[in-house]
Amino acid sequence: IRQRYVDYINRMVLRKVQRSVEGVIGVSLLTAVAKSDLKKSGLKHHSIQTKNRTINYLERTHKKEDIGDEDKKHNNKTLVIFHGISQLLGEIVPLVNELDRNSSFLKNSYQSIIIPEMLGHGSDAERVHAKQAYPTPIDIVNDVDEFMQSFFGQEEGTAHCCDVIGVSMGGAVAYHLKVRQQQRMETNQVTIDRLVLVAPALEPFREADFEKDFESGKKKHFAFENRQEVKVFLRDLSTKKRTKKDPVPKVLLQAILKLRQRSIPHPNYYHSVMTHLQKEFGKSPELSLETNLLENADKQHLLVIFPEEDFICSYEKGKAFFGEGDHFVSIPKCGHMFFSDGKPVLFHIVPMIADFLGTQC
Repeated sequence: IRQRYVDYINRMVLRKVQRSVEGVIGVSLLTAVAKSDLKKSGLKHHSIQTKNRTINYLERTHKKEDIGDEDKKHNNKTLVIFHGISQLLGEIVPLVNELDRNSSFLKNSYQSIIIPEMLGHGSDAERVHAKQAYPTPIDIVNDVDEFMQSFFGQEEGTAHCCDVIGVSMGGAVAYHLKVRQQQRMETNQVTIDRLVLVAPALEPFREADFEKDFESGKKKHFAFENRQEVKVFLRDLSTKKRTKKDPVPKVLLQAILKLRQRSIPHPNYYHSVMTHLQKEFGKSPELSLETNLLENADKQHLLVIFPEEDFICSYEKGKAFFGEGDHFVSIPKCGHMFFSDGKPVLFHIVPMIADFLGTQC
């Protein structure tokens, strides 16, 4: 018995040392990759003061002299990208690099690219946690709306046109901003032209099992207390039946855990944010959609990309809401963010986005 106990302690110590080493090496690797991606993208960190807070964002401006004469007349828009819940600005940077690699349409079609940091995310997490003032869905939409008005309102008397890509929660925000734009046509400082929604987390699309998990406390989604929570959550962002058990290599789980914990004031911070959002769903008449308010919009200006095996957002509800057609693209064998084989959905859909935005501009 004593020997078994000693063997058990030795295994635990060895495992702790192994994970510690994995964490140190993994953090160094992921940090180096993130820095390299940011440098390659040409995106720079900026901030702007709105009515309620300072909002950080990434921006890349394209110089007219770097563009051919034929493309200069098209280079008058801004591309705005909205990230999902718990995501950091740096996690969207690889998408920009993939779009660049796929074609030259970003530089030829847009005068700039901006990625704003959502309310309660990144540098704003500390402020929200200190006040325990977790945002509601309408708070997030209003905050991004204020950012857009502040950012584009710096040049008074100038009307601005932009295309928007929204991922998950960012897709829901983008949708509601487009609806607001339609409702205030006379006073628009910013016009959203083309809209790309990737797995949009609109209120009517909530998956029943995902809601039950929050109500029962069965799973602590978006919590980063330990390695196991990260592993289970990443699996849930994939499909139920997976050809690859873990979408992210196990050796990187400890690094992801450590990096996430460094970026938030408490390991359960994003779980608390999501729990609060769940409780507030349905309380805002503006966000409680019964029908698609963009139904009469030009379908050539809308692209909805929806994974068929999404655990967070119901594919069937999304399909019924937006209707069938060229504007609605389904992705088989894919969860909210990963395919069954572990490949990220964002890289797979880059050609679709490039074709839609590039040829339509």
